[in-house]
Formats: sequence, structure tokens, C-alpha cells
Amino acid sequence: MASTQTAAQTATRVEAAPPTIIVTAEKRDAPLLTTPASVGVIGDAAIGNAFLVDTIDLTLLDPSLTIGGGRIRIRGVGTDAFDVAAEPSVSFAVDGVVLGRTGQAFLDLVDVERVEVLRGPQGTLYGKNVSAGLVNVITKAPSRRLEAEAELIAVEQGEYQVKAAVSGPVSERLRLRLSGSYKRIGDFLENPVIGRKTNGDESWTVRGKATLDLSDSVEATLSVWTRRGDRTGPDETFRIVSDPTIAAAIRPVVAGIGNRQVATDGTSFTRLDETGAILDLAWRPDDGATLRSISAFIATKTRGSDDVDGRPDLTPLYSGGITPLGTAGPIILTQANRQKITQYSQEFRLTSPDGPVQYVAGLYGFKLRLEDSLTRAFDVCIPTGLNLLPALPPGSPCFDPALLRGQPPGILPLTTAFGAAAGRAAVDRVVDTETAAAFGQVDVRVAPRLTLTGGLQLQYDRTAFTVSQPFPSQPPLGFGADLGPTRGATDSTALSGRVAARFDIRPDLSSYASYTRGYKSPTASLQGATVGRVDAETSNAFEIGLKANLADGRLFIQAAAFWTDYRNFQTEAFSPASASFVLTNAGNTRTRGIELSLTARPTRHLSLSGGLSYTDATIRRFPQGQCFAPTALDPRCVTRIVNGAVVQSADLAGGDLPNSPDLKVNLTVRYEAPVSETVTLFGQAAFVWQDKVQYDLSQNPNTIQGAYGLLDVSAGIGSRDERVQLTLFAKNLLDQRWSSFIFQDFVQRDSVNILQFFDKRSSRLFGASLRFRY
Repeated sequence: MASTQTAAQTATRVEAAPPTIIVTAEKRDAPLLTTPASVGVIGDAAIGNAFLVDTIDLTLLDPSLTIGGGRIRIRGVGTDAFDVAAEPSVSFAVDGVVLGRTGQAFLDLVDVERVEVLRGPQGTLYGKNVSAGLVNVITKAPSRRLEAEAELIAVEQGEYQVKAAVSGPVSERLRLRLSGSYKRIGDFLENPVIGRKTNGDESWTVRGKATLDLSDSVEATLSVWTRRGDRTGPDETFRIVSDPTIAAAIRPVVAGIGNRQVATDGTSFTRLDETGAILDLAWRPDDGATLRSISAFIATKTRGSDDVDGRPDLTPLYSGGITPLGTAGPIILTQANRQKITQYSQEFRLTSPDGPVQYVAGLYGFKLRLEDSLTRAFDVCIPTGLNLLPALPPGSPCFDPALLRGQPPGILPLTTAFGAAAGRAAVDRVVDTETAAAFGQVDVRVAPRLTLTGGLQLQYDRTAFTVSQPFPSQPPLGFGADLGPTRGATDSTALSGRVAARFDIRPDLSSYASYTRGYKSPTASLQGATVGRVDAETSNAFEIGLKANLADGRLFIQAAAFWTDYRNFQTEAFSPASASFVLTNAGNTRTRGIELSLTARPTRHLSLSGGLSYTDATIRRFPQGQCFAPTALDPRCVTRIVNGAVVQSADLAGGDLPNSPDLKVNLTVRYEAPVSETVTLFGQAAFVWQDKVQYDLSQNPNTIQGAYGLLDVSAGIGSRDERVQLTLFAKNLLDQRWSSFIFQDFVQRDSVNILQFFDKRSSRLFGASLRFRY
């Protein structure tokens, strides 16, 4: 949780106590002390001093937030992002505009004023995609005086980042801000099969903001941005291999927990292009309510290719016999994807002045179209049934010597036996979502120290789906024979709300209790070329908290205890039928725990910030859960006959929600001291530790990442006015090795083959930063 770091980090610039921490968690500017909710705040100085690069790095400063494998969670709850119909449970927002899909959330942190992490259901004010929380990235506004900043960061292994911003008035009424960044992370995972490295990243972002005073009470702010990201990979490494054919195919790579060598054919890549614009019109009369109109448009395009099997096979291999899948060897699988997301949103909001009765009310409209095209190419050695299987060693090419003797073969590649079309599959999917909502929240000071809060949101959602195939394809890796198009739609109307009570024990000590009813609308599960229904998810969240601003503002403490029950929890599981991850209802889940954060300034030179999150996020009821593979090793797996078909399932009650550490803590210590009238020396140490996590919903014992801790240190010299700073730093000084995601090999599901992703941060890195300010 940690993360009221804005004050502690900003205070290093001056010798006074930290300023009051202001947040917009309830869609109005309010002190964090009197906001009756658990909110983490990470300020620009905290981001800069920790050399955070992108939104994934935010997990280093907020223990309630976990990100791994494209999955974002708060308090252990989130929605995986593979199914195109999956709407997030944890949403990201840019300047208050919620992004429609999780894949849009992986941003470089460019010219950011602060990041607010809103924990728990936020549907009363923010809508349907925030049933577990919201991360709001707030960028810097144009300034009323000329200012500029630039930074060059260099890290070993070919990593560079350049950031710059300039801001100031153009005229008495017009202010502009222009910012940009370029980042290059060199390829860092060895691929001895192709003789080069992979998993590099290159990206750039440009953002412009203009604020125009149309009158003394009307202000217009236009924000536009464009960004691009190119990545080689991401390629996975083999953690466990039980199949001798695969072990032979990936040589000289040897599977293991610490294996940092990939064995793919080197064709994986990902490209993202995005353009967005936000127009914020605000009418602020001197003594009346503020009326705002926020219009937004965002277009995001991605395309990529993935060597899914993780091996360099160019031709099918023979395993020496018949596998449990009915094939005669491991499956070769690559897939390519193109996706376009276009979203529009419009919000009208009325906010009262501060007073004994204050309110916020508004109307919200949202429209999103997602167009997705997925193509697969696969091949596999198959028994022909025409002759006996040849006596070839495992790992041999799928070629029967009987062919050379003019005899019927016992094995053949699938595409040889049935033609090239047998190894192709494609599916096109279109998702159209529309939302209309009315919301409001009222705060009433019923006594000098007691304030009651009540809020409601009435929302209507409609989602329509179209699925079609350019040509028919067959299991195990196809999408069925139905060419379609298959169409479906779902809609719902629901009411969500929140009540809270805040009691100010003293002017510097506040307590609160709240209840929130969360709602996430029903949607569809796009299983290959078929459309299935996923029921609405609901939640009941209870929270109590205490906040204190002590020692003349030099110590801020925030503590919270929470308990949230989810019914019909929407998550993803692997579907053997379509060989893909699909959205499903995972029964009932629960998250409960405590959070603690603090910022302190014991002396004018020393500042501290840190936090702790203890979270128990578990599955309460999921009797028809997925078995892990091979199913013979899953003690929970039960085999049944349903309508003549063999069905296997596991009761997952009591299991952990994925990527949810029970305990996570972080602590940052910074010391700054002037050594002359013009020069300051500074140093910082930041440590984050997290408990073990289970990455697989099916509770596979081989997909557990053990506990680990990361220590980052830095030291530098700069001018006392902070116009120039030179910093040397080390990330992951203790050289802790950890996997950002671990998963079962879903291509070869009959073997205990486990793969993993590595982040570059999972090795020790040294770097330097040169920063200028004007």
C-alpha cells in the first residue's frame, strides 16, 4: 500500500514540513487526510528518485498493487487480459479518463504529476471496470511561469531513456506544455538457437497540453498524445521439461528455475501505436458549483507474432510413440494477432463548493469497438494407422524410413498427410460496448466532527459480439468448422453504491468506515468461434481506516482493514477445446487484509516512506474449476461423464487467487544534505519484499514463485536549487532472480512442461542519471 510518497519526496526540496497531500479520488480536490478511502499516492519526485520507467514499476512503491504476465491486481483481485471480451477489474486512467482494456495500461511514466491507487471497488464514481480498484495517472498541467526539465538515464546492457518537458505561458490567457520521452531496453535474454538476444523494448511518447482561459471563470484544457512501442518477444524460457523430445529439441538450452536462455525461432514481436485526445472544459463561478465537460478519444493498435511452443522446431518431431493427445510428437504452434481498439467517452460533472453539504453528480457515456484477428499455424507428427510405428529415437524428425522402401508410413506430419490447410486456423472477432450512467455522491457534516457520505450510480451496459472464421479449422488448435459469423449480445441495468462515515477524532486524526456495493456487467466468453455468456459479477466491500497527520505535518500515517466478497467472479481459465484462455465465472472469491503506509521527515535532511499490505485473497467456491496438467497429477481432479463426453474438473475452493502475495512491504529512506552554499549530496535506499505467489488459478504446484526481496540504492550530487543532478544507482543490488509469470505449457498439455517470463529487473543493473531543471 505504501504510497503517500508525494509529500515525503517533494519535501526533500525544501526544509519545511511536507505540504498537504491533495487527491482527486472522489472526483474533487480533497486532502488525503479527510478522504474516507484507502488511497495510495506516488508523486513525481518519488517516481524520479526511484527511476521508475513504466506503470509496471509502480508495484515497487505500492504493496497493494501487483502486475505480472499482463495481469494487474489490487488487493489480490484482477482480471486476466487474453480474452478479447474480458473487461478489467482493475482499470488504469489517464487524467481521469478510464482506459477500456488492460492492454492499454502499460504506459511509460512521462511527465507525471502523481499516480493515485484507489483500492477496492470504485464503481460509484468510476463505472463498471473498477470492481477491484483504479490506478489514475495524472500528468502535469501547463504552468504559469516558464519551466523546463530534461533527464538522460543510462543503464548497463544497452538501456537508455531520454525525457524532456517545457512549459509556460504563451500569452496572458494561454499556457502550453510539451513533453516527450524515448526509451530503449536492449535485448537481454540469450537465444543460443538463433545466436542472438531477445526481449528488448523500444518506445517513445509525445504529449502536448494547452490551457486557455476563455474567461475569468471558464477554462479549457486540451491534451493530445501519441506513443509507439516495439518489443522483440516477449519470449519465455523453459522452467521444467519432462518430455525428452522437447528436452532434445531445445538443446543447448537446459530447463531450470534460473534458466535465462530462450529456445524459440526468434520470430516473436509486439508493436503498439496509440493516439489520444482529452478536452476538459471547466466553468468555475466564484461562489457556485463547478461544471465540467470531459471528452476523450483513444485509438490503440497492436500487432504481433508469438512462437507459442517456445521451441525452434521447423519440422515436426517424433516422440517414439503415441502421446496422450493421440499424436506422435510435440505440437508446433505459432500465432499472429492484429487488434484495434477505438474508444470514446463523455462525462458531464457538477461539483459543489466545499462546505457542510457538498456533492458531486454527473452523466457518463462510453463507447468502445475492439476488432481482433488471430491466425494460427501449426503442425505435428501423427500416426497414420497404415503401418507400425517406426523404431526411431525420440526427437527424430517425423519421417518414416518405410517411405524410402515404398511401404506405407506409420507416421507423417499433419500437413503432409492432410495438406497445408490442416495446419491453419484463423478467427476474427469484433466487440462493441456501450455504457450510459448517472452518478452522484453527497457528503453531509451532521456534527462538527462527523461526516456521512452516500453515493449511487445507475448504469446501463450493452455489449455485442461478432465471431467469424475465414476458413474452417479443426481441434486441437483450430476453432471449429463453423464459418459463422456468430453473433450475440448482452445488456444489463444495475445500481451500485457506497456509504461511509468519517469521524474526525482531532484536526490531525481522522477515522472512517465504509460499505461499497460493486458491480461488473455480464459479458461473453469468446471460445474460438463460439460465444458463451459470462454472468454479472457483484461484490460487497467493507473497510475501516485511520489517518493521522502528526508532528506538524512531518509524519503521515494511513491504515486500513478491508473485507470484500465477490460473487460470480469473472476471471480467465484455459480452454482445452479452443487451446486458448477464455473468460469464465469462477464462483465466489474473497479478499481481506490490512494496509499500512507512512511518510516521515524526522529531520530536515532525512525522509522515510513505506508501506505494508497483508492480503488473504482466496477462492471460496469454484466446484467446476480447471485441472492442471497432466490431470493424473492433480489430486483435486475428478473425471465425469456428461452427455456422453468425458469432463474433468477440480474443486478449487480454498485456493489462492493468482499473483496475490500474502505479505508485501516496502521502505524508502532518503538523505539529502548541503555541503556548501551551492552543492547538495544525497543518497537513497529502497527495499521491497513480497511473499510467495501462485500464478495459476488451477493451483499447479509448479507455478509458484517463491518469496524475494529487491534492494535499490542510489547516490548523487546536485545543486541546492536542483537545477542540476548527477546520480549513480543500482537496481536489484542483491541480484535476486525471480519470474514475472509462470505457466503450464498449454500446447503440450500431456507433460509437466512449465515456462516462465523474466523481467530485466530480475538481475542486478547499474546505471547513471543526469537531470536538468529550469
